Amino acid sequence: MTSTNVHPGRLTAAAAVRTADAGGYVLEDDGTIHPFGDASAASSSATFPGWAVAHDIVTGPDGGLVLDAYGRRHPFSVS
Repeated sequence: MTSTNVHPGRLTAAAAVRTADAGGYVLEDDGTIHPFGDASAASSSATFPGWAVAHDIVTGPDGGLVLDAYGRRHPFSVS
């Protein structure tokens, strides 16, 4: 995946596309989650200001998980 700037100075760590709707989520390297398309807003359980440790994101029907650099999983919910 090619990294793109979502906010100046932060890089995209991963993206997840939901097939049930026309949207998905972009994960920044600090753990911030941004919805795109028809995806609902996400409420993350963890962000890492000043740290580039968020590595991957996976979605499910009611939310998903963010994987950090230490292998820990952090759940998030969608509204």
